[in-house]
Amino acid sequence: MNFAAAVLLAAAVSSPGYVLHEWGTFTSVAGEDGKPIIWKPLAGPSDLPSFVYTTSRLGSGGLRTEFIGKGNMSGNVRMETPVIYFYAQQPMDVSLSVGFTGGTITEWYPFLKTYRGNFVDWGKFKLVPGTKVELPKEVAPSHYYPAREVDAVPVRVCSTSGTNEVQFEKFLFYRGVGTFDIPLTAKLNGDELELNGLKADALVFENKAGKVGVTRVTASSGASQKIRRPALERNEKDAHALVLELLISAGLYEKEAKAMVETWRDTWFEEGLRVMYLVPRNFTDAMLPLSANPAPTQSVRVLVGRFELLTKERVAAAKQQFLASRDVSKLGRFGEPLLKRARVDATPAEQKLIDEKLNAMPAVLDSNTVVQ
Repeated sequence: MNFAAAVLLAAAVSSPGYVLHEWGTFTSVAGEDGKPIIWKPLAGPSDLPSFVYTTSRLGSGGLRTEFIGKGNMSGNVRMETPVIYFYAQQPMDVSLSVGFTGGTITEWYPFLKTYRGNFVDWGKFKLVPGTKVELPKEVAPSHYYPAREVDAVPVRVCSTSGTNEVQFEKFLFYRGVGTFDIPLTAKLNGDELELNGLKADALVFENKAGKVGVTRVTASSGASQKIRRPALERNEKDAHALVLELLISAGLYEKEAKAMVETWRDTWFEEGLRVMYLVPRNFTDAMLPLSANPAPTQSVRVLVGRFELLTKERVAAAKQQFLASRDVSKLGRFGEPLLKRARVDATPAEQKLIDEKLNAMPAVLDSNTVVQ
């Protein structure tokens, strides 16, 4: 946290108050025509440590949840890694719950008091500023850990199962899958990109065989905008700097913005064409209604929408790669929607092969699954 942010925080947090900050991502996929694709965003191996709770795991934090293979869930939006931070000068008790309108929450940490599919409640937990705590960590790398590199105070959450078990973390974490209309649409006509619904600043990013292009687009109150596909004359460092600037301008502290970029560095800037936009706060509050008691003296919720555009050349390359290997996992996280798009222009024989693979998904359960 820089000096200016520290001054603002000190002013906002007057005992017994606290500041709440949150960041996360809504990821959606479409073809060049901009039509959203329904897919299974959580099919395949989990990218989270095994201590994170999931709907595929029984007895999570004292709860008895139904066995629901999250890899079987379909939707047009993958809600990725919202984390909720707290900043306080003195220890205090806080209660917090979050809903997911039009979606299902599939993972969370720490312990919950209540889980109802589209609603999670951590109940009462304690903010413990100045306390040295040992946070769980596994040897394998994960997208989960970079979010801890901030100045937020630890939270202390107790199990509701009567075991007196306590968990510490730097944030409250949750994730899910949903189907709802996102606030932005985009379609590609040749080298021109048409954006509709943009009410906050955005970046258009493309990585093509290692050549990078990025353009910042200014909000236009939702009016249609047509912009040129970015020229591939930049580098990833340029993109990192622009994303950091965007996140900090939305209200995140510098360390929070850096943690978010570090979390998704390997996917936000991977091969492909995408729009990354700031989700309007009123949309976030409607889709993820949050209730905290006592209410924070200040709250910031920064959701980044990732609109992945599957270009014709990317779909064609994916089809060729799949037909050569018959292995959808080699197509990356968007393997299923790529095959769905490839099927449209495929021959009957190719369609049969694609259908067999799509019907067999998900091929594996997530690595957090515990069958009892």
